[in-house]
Amino acid sequence: MPAEESPQSAPATFIGIQEGFGVRPPEELYTLHTPVGEHPVGSTVSRSTLEKHGFSVFPGSPER
Repeated sequence: MPAEESPQSAPATFIGIQEGFGVRPPEELYTLHTPVGEHPVGSTVSRSTLEKHGFSVFPGSPER
């Protein structure tokens, strides 16, 4: 992504937080409105998955 381009807002709705376990920290979960990578519409994905695909997820967004 070129430096002048900012990330797009994630095409997803926040649905909750999966508790952490072992060494894994808690993870924010989202439901997709459009396909992202190999994940179809309606999939539940993590915030890190959205960010890996170049989307921004803003804390305190209206989806929360």
